[in-house]
Amino acid sequence: MTSHDRVHADPVPAAPTAEIAWQRTVAEHLAAVVFLAPAPRTVEMPLAEASGLALAADVVAPRDLPGWDCSAMDGFAVRRSDLLTAGLSTEGGEVVLPVVGDVPAGAVAPDGLPAGSAVRVMTGAPVPPGTDTVVAVELTDVPRGPVPLPAQVRVHGLPPLGEAVRGRGSDVAAGQVVAGAGSRLDALTLGSLAAVGVSSVPVHSAARVRVVATGDELVPLGSEPGPGQLVDCNSWLLHGLATSLGHPCERVTLNHDDPERMAADLPSLLADVDLLVFTGGVSAGAFEVVRQCLQPRGVEFGQVAMQPGKPQGVGVLDGVTVLCLPGNPVSAVVSFLAFARPWLDAASGRPSPAPVRAVVDDAWRKKPGRAQFMPVVLEATDGRLLARRRSSDGSLSHLASRLAGVAGFVVVPADADGVREGDLVEVMMVPGS
Repeated sequence: MTSHDRVHADPVPAAPTAEIAWQRTVAEHLAAVVFLAPAPRTVEMPLAEASGLALAADVVAPRDLPGWDCSAMDGFAVRRSDLLTAGLSTEGGEVVLPVVGDVPAGAVAPDGLPAGSAVRVMTGAPVPPGTDTVVAVELTDVPRGPVPLPAQVRVHGLPPLGEAVRGRGSDVAAGQVVAGAGSRLDALTLGSLAAVGVSSVPVHSAARVRVVATGDELVPLGSEPGPGQLVDCNSWLLHGLATSLGHPCERVTLNHDDPERMAADLPSLLADVDLLVFTGGVSAGAFEVVRQCLQPRGVEFGQVAMQPGKPQGVGVLDGVTVLCLPGNPVSAVVSFLAFARPWLDAASGRPSPAPVRAVVDDAWRKKPGRAQFMPVVLEATDGRLLARRRSSDGSLSHLASRLAGVAGFVVVPADADGVREGDLVEVMMVPGS
């Protein structure tokens, strides 16, 4: 199966099947999922709308910043040689210079400065051509604050040559790269681009996502569940994860286990999205609606050596990548972070984040054979990042209420039989933690 394979989504007769197409490690399934990600789409976007996206190309400064020699403080722009000629030295003394102008921020500096004179300048204001030093107000007899322009200024300290003068282009010169291709447009990067006057940028557009929670037992939020029923939380969980990563996402609840009804809904579920994510109905039971509907259409179902999250499905329908995740809430979250997020990163041109390293603050056992994803809280203490299990019940896949406060999931390798207090571990982080 390749990213170019297309399987038509129209309903076709199909008999339910529980065939397992593959058994994979986490790394093998991750590679199979990311392989299906399309090349990122590049669009030119106004800076105001590009927050969180990744740059598709280097962005260079269209002009020097600052665009002129300017003052780094409130003071008086002078030629330092005039101070020396008048007798000021590092040993002491004082000189009196006539003040021939006033340059607040935003004003235009005089074309030149008469020999032996000074111009009052404010922070950020241009300094006149030929001046090479700014004498701070504190080294003069002029008080700070909104005082009238003095006729002269008494200077009683010799600043170093170039003091408080920011040269043109000292921040960035025209043509220099301000942000490189692949950079995420966070608040600081957006501010840097705005500072040099960049108003639009080439970006990789976000992927469009639809998450579908399935199951006859589901009722929508706000409804009172009856016997054997559950409130749909999976669509909220996955919608929150997708949107926190900057991807537009729609939630859908299909509260039935009817493969024919799902087949009728499939064209609309596949419309106008890049990634379609199902939760529930993917295992080998008698009412696995997602599997019964999608397996005959080319979506493959198998097992991944992980806990939680063992049953998984993946395929392409009408050019849309389809991921089928388990229905237990913790399994759905782990599976989304382990597989859907890397697909989204690849499809939107973003580097996937490396796991965070932390020290285990408690210990637990596990059976070798499957990688374990243990929900943890993190705490910075004495220069170390400590990981502690969110619940003593561990990584049980149904503990939905105990996802609150989880910062990430410790990834315990498949061949390990547990972790000990003090072990250094890798943590797959929850976005925003």
